[in-house]
Amino acid sequence: MVDLLALGGEMLRAPLVHARQLRWYQRYRADSRNAAVVNAVAEAMDMPRVPRLRRGSVVLVTTVRNELDVIDELVEHHLSQGIEHLVIADNMSSDGTRERLDELSRRHRGAMTVGDDRLDRFYQGAKLSFLARLAWASGARWIVPADADERWMGSTGTLAEHLGSTRSSQVSAVCHNVYPRRDGSWQIDLYRHPITRIAFRAYPALAIGEGAHQVRRPGELESGLHFIHVPWRSRSQLARKTRQGAAALAAAGLCAENGVDGHWYEMAQSGRLDEIWASIEGTGSTSIGYGYKPVGPLTTIKSTSYRSWAAVEAELGPQPTA
Repeated sequence: MVDLLALGGEMLRAPLVHARQLRWYQRYRADSRNAAVVNAVAEAMDMPRVPRLRRGSVVLVTTVRNELDVIDELVEHHLSQGIEHLVIADNMSSDGTRERLDELSRRHRGAMTVGDDRLDRFYQGAKLSFLARLAWASGARWIVPADADERWMGSTGTLAEHLGSTRSSQVSAVCHNVYPRRDGSWQIDLYRHPITRIAFRAYPALAIGEGAHQVRRPGELESGLHFIHVPWRSRSQLARKTRQGAAALAAAGLCAENGVDGHWYEMAQSGRLDEIWASIEGTGSTSIGYGYKPVGPLTTIKSTSYRSWAAVEAELGPQPTA
């Protein structure tokens, strides 16, 4: 269990705040349902030790499954953003993702910790919290909980530059969805998706929410980060992802009725994936309200990897705020 001394300087600045957080964390861990999930995750994670990190390190944590088509860009983009280390748990991939991670880890020696997540249930929040704690224990200053299909950046500089310049403890990231077109180009949705992600200062007594849209830890929250999100890349990936998502939710005892990513069920059970794919690539439409459905207007974008959101705006012009 975490004690007050483990919080170091943060504890000294606001002891009562962190004492309350630790009491909440103890109650959270004592709850039988939470304890069952946390213990199942700990037993299923086979992770090497994260090497000792330099002071101020920004660390990306993620779980991946069958993401071979985007795993290289996940690693290369975020290293170019100033991420010092990536902690990646492969969730039983069958498409070569795990083997490719080993190759990338050898290429970027010392910059990646790659292990295995052998639990097929949708416990994303608990899994990311486990990985974030590993990073904290090795000296990480900031944690970025990202998915394989996301490309994070700062508003006017890199991700690491932005995080290094703020005094806040949490920074939200705006989601900008990008979709493939039949001619091989990409189009970005100028509608800013309402869902955000949160990067946060490393902290031992926290809980990341499902989807990594919230994190329970003390400290001020500010905005300023962005990420390009490429959720759907091909018809086959769409079919695989919806099957995986629905199966993982079912294995965790979650269903569409309790509001946790119910779009996986609707898409998997619709029998209308061809119709959904046509609406993604802009050759048709559908009445199904699936996750990350294009809203528009959409416009062509040259890449899915940029140094900053300012670089995107320089290419496309200012974006709407709605």
